[in-house]
Amino acid sequence: MSRPLTTFSCDDSSGRCELLDQRRWVAEICVDLYGLQVGIRSNRAELLDQMLLRLPTGWKHMASTQFDRLYSLWAEGGDREPVTLYRGSRRLLGNIAWEDALARLEFDVELFVVENNLARVFVHAGVVGWQGRAIVLPGRSYSGKSTLVAALCRAGATYYSDEYALFDADGRIYPYPRALRLRTPIDGRPLTADDLNLRPGDGPLPLGLVVLTHYRPGAFLQPRTVSPGEALLALLANTMSARRRPQMVLTALQRALTSGRVLASPRGEAKETTEQLLQLAGG
Repeated sequence: MSRPLTTFSCDDSSGRCELLDQRRWVAEICVDLYGLQVGIRSNRAELLDQMLLRLPTGWKHMASTQFDRLYSLWAEGGDREPVTLYRGSRRLLGNIAWEDALARLEFDVELFVVENNLARVFVHAGVVGWQGRAIVLPGRSYSGKSTLVAALCRAGATYYSDEYALFDADGRIYPYPRALRLRTPIDGRPLTADDLNLRPGDGPLPLGLVVLTHYRPGAFLQPRTVSPGEALLALLANTMSARRRPQMVLTALQRALTSGRVLASPRGEAKETTEQLLQLAGG
């Protein structure tokens, strides 16, 4: 997977990046992530391959050395030896295990993409496809989205994301099928759609149903209809770039809401909620 290049450089007036550029970088690549150009490099080709596996889903190789952000991973020695991770000229982490550096890279790149891309509006939400429309479950991390998304997909829905709903300017929703963050990983790694035999979505869908819900032990789903204003506020509260691009965000979400319904209710166990949610979406 690695593609060696020799022309990356980091423009930094402090001179610190110039010192980094003088090192021997064995493998480098520039990728496109939703309209943003990100460069990554390492002095070990196998580490670059691991870096690529941690990038947000949907990246594309770019034959370019121009980028919006550059990450560098420098290994001090052999396998399992400490590494140092840089973002531009800044050292993010030093003298740590490479697994920890890769985890920080994954977090940092994803945050950069969701906050700065111009092509999509990223809303914290689980998403599945059902009968040609999207079911969107807004909520922050650890709110139970992944468990409910997995249950819906086991019941026949297609997997779009357990973390972000990607809206375009017309309000359509795109897949972001990253590995599911469930509490029962396999060999210490997150579960993927393949692990659970989920069917990933492959195209944009109009909004069908938004469900404002959270887990409450013993609760039973008793949905109430939410007004357009309350629905918009709920989505905005979970939108990453609402302050940076307010007009685009408002336009995309308002257009999306014209094609779907919004319901709110606490819920009990995911398995008990799934059939009712699919019936509501189908109706």
